[in-house]
Amino acid sequence: MAVGEQRLKRMVRRTGKGEEDGTELTAILRQGDRTYRLYLPLSSEGVDEARLRSQEDYEQMHFVWEQLQKQVCVSYGASRNISEYNDTRYSELNEMVQRQMTLFDPLTQISSINVLLKGGEQAAPVLQTLYQLLREVLDTDILRVEKPNPANRLYFRQGDASIETIDLPDGFRATVAWLADLCATWHKIALHAAQQTDPKHISGIVLLDEIDLHLHPSLQRVLVPRLRKVLPNVQFIVTTHSPMVLASFDRAELVVLDQDHQGAPRPLDRQVFGMSIDDVIEWLMDTPSESKVIEEIMAEGTDADRALYLYQSKEANEERARRLLEERRSLLEELRDESS
Repeated sequence: MAVGEQRLKRMVRRTGKGEEDGTELTAILRQGDRTYRLYLPLSSEGVDEARLRSQEDYEQMHFVWEQLQKQVCVSYGASRNISEYNDTRYSELNEMVQRQMTLFDPLTQISSINVLLKGGEQAAPVLQTLYQLLREVLDTDILRVEKPNPANRLYFRQGDASIETIDLPDGFRATVAWLADLCATWHKIALHAAQQTDPKHISGIVLLDEIDLHLHPSLQRVLVPRLRKVLPNVQFIVTTHSPMVLASFDRAELVVLDQDHQGAPRPLDRQVFGMSIDDVIEWLMDTPSESKVIEEIMAEGTDADRALYLYQSKEANEERARRLLEERRSLLEELRDESS
């Protein structure tokens, strides 16, 4: 297996007695009215070839795998990024495998890194597509993407400064990296349609670990709706720990894993996109939304300013909180005097 037997071996679960637990990977693919199964049995040696070939639908699975290599299918791990270091460790693997490697090796470069670092004539259609995509997904009042220059290099504008992709903040850089690779893969694979530079023509499957990686909450909140709008023909399979991102999905799209369900998905009986972020954190993520610091301060009960902390909010700064607290104390003293 091109992705590596050692990586697949690590996925084999063992019982408490050190025995193998017969790990199996199964995926269901739907195309129109047709349904296909992909199945991968694992053993301590990696893929269990004998078990795989004994499946009744083995030939059909083999055909599906071959067809997938003709489609856009890309994967990005949480360490996806851009670097000027020339990483050639996986250059001998076929291109489809290279497009998945950041999901398995945290030090791997995205496979289309030269589109961003070197530009050139061949990068021109890719960068035109990427430019339109970034305008819809990442443009902000603070940082804006510029049209590719005559040398087909992509720059960003922050105030009066022109910034190269490699010098962007981590969240922007990581997002630009996978979007650039998606565009490059599309233009390379879908030759019959890839003359179009409108990103709405891109179709394929994207696996993305921690989609919100290093992004400001203001961008986390709008990232998924923007991607849906500008890439309507792309299926995303993503992970996230961001309540901002979780609130962007229908409950039918969410697979929630928590310790209480022993690895099985937690069933959802309500939508979450109508909830406040605090509600998503508390109900869906089973985590208090209040600061742990104030929780400990209140439990200890020794900080003289603990009441002042509670009076501060988005409506009241520290000065106003002091006034409110003093007014409350004065009122309590008046009531105490009247009662005595």
